[in-house]
Amino acid sequence: MKLSTSFIYASPEYTTFEKFVPSPYFRKNIVLESVPEKCEITISALGFYRLWINGTEITKGLLAPYISNTDHIVYYDHYSIAEYLQQGNNCIGVQLGNGMQNCPGGFIWDFELARFRSAPKLSFCIEYDDVSVEADETVKTAPSPIYFDDIRCGCRYNALNEINGWNLPDFDDSDWANAIVCAKPAGELRICEADPILPTGEELKAVDITKREAVPFNPDHRKIKLMHPKEKNEATEYWVYDFGVNKTGHCRLKINGRPGQRIELQYAECLSKDGKLDYTNIHFYPDGYSQRDVYICKGGEEIFEPSFTYHGFQYCGVTGIDDDQATPDLLTYVVTNSDLKRRGGFECSDKDANRLCEITTVSDLSNFFYFPTDSLLHLFDSALHFLSFGTDIGSGILKSVMFFNRVKADFGAFIFFCPLGGTGSGLIQLMDFFYVFFVFSLDEFIFSLLVFPPGRKITFFHFNGLSV
Repeated sequence: MKLSTSFIYASPEYTTFEKFVPSPYFRKNIVLESVPEKCEITISALGFYRLWINGTEITKGLLAPYISNTDHIVYYDHYSIAEYLQQGNNCIGVQLGNGMQNCPGGFIWDFELARFRSAPKLSFCIEYDDVSVEADETVKTAPSPIYFDDIRCGCRYNALNEINGWNLPDFDDSDWANAIVCAKPAGELRICEADPILPTGEELKAVDITKREAVPFNPDHRKIKLMHPKEKNEATEYWVYDFGVNKTGHCRLKINGRPGQRIELQYAECLSKDGKLDYTNIHFYPDGYSQRDVYICKGGEEIFEPSFTYHGFQYCGVTGIDDDQATPDLLTYVVTNSDLKRRGGFECSDKDANRLCEITTVSDLSNFFYFPTDSLLHLFDSALHFLSFGTDIGSGILKSVMFFNRVKADFGAFIFFCPLGGTGSGLIQLMDFFYVFFVFSLDEFIFSLLVFPPGRKITFFHFNGLSV
């Protein structure tokens, strides 16, 4: 199994709020005289990726491969792909998203100043028989219909720009550009073993659909600039879908649309006291970029699910639709989180205690995307505070704290979120404190973590019977 250090990108340009650079497609054709018994691919994306073999998507989960500071650790995924191959032409298709490699929506933590910031990059190695094929300038690339994506801010998709059959073997890519070989990252190469992020199987329909106004959004962060002029939404009313519970995931949009019809999905946690859609609790993005997906229709029956993002919400406000399109089937809440295994549960004669446990479990799962996050909305600021009943989170916690230990600031201060931004936000420098965290099921103590003041050690106890 080879972890290739040959990386490519479509262009050195990367997305900002002022200038959008579409998510790139990549395709590589290989010709086989016969289908090999064994064929494997290892793949890394600096950012996120989706992977297709001959038109069949095999990506392990959402937001693959992982989140990391690629100056320290670079993660790869591994797949066996022989069953998807055929004699003759075969196509490896990949789409890249920005992820944390380019995080314009992360400027509240200085991620736009990160030293590793770049356009999304791709590396892969296909191995079969005695042959290996790596990413290089022979890979073809073209812009995809996703014209903006950010892990926090959402996904914007123009279906008028779809390229039918782009990931199939016989597609004519003669007018596509060649990929550009680019600098490899500095980090250590590793296979990702974290639990993938997947839909849980829970899909929610709205318990209420009402037309509502929205609370005016007044961003107040010092770094906020004007939004992309073509993206200004002048709507004052939304069709608000209330799903009855605050969780994490995204909405699946199903609509019979008109060509060019622009539909915006504004996610929110709450309503104001006077019943207006209120997403102003996340006030550090430009107006229109706080958890918002955009879909531009191609016409006819269409289904859209956003890529390379996720949202924390109970409500979704929809603009750009006709009143008769605001049906119960328009939106479905697809609940997602890390694919954690249940190890136990809790039930007693006290209904309030049972409800508290239920709420805690929902909150814990909603805040676990590879590792603990500090809220449903401040995404991937992986904070060290987390308590879980009944779920096996040991692997994610172990990798997370290992990563914290690895990416300490150069001058030795401990950090409380990672990846770290560009100027040292998030450094613990003067505080004298310690945390004690317990993660357990009802019948077995699994894991504890002690974090002492800067200069002392992090110690793990009793992780699956192993002391580290």
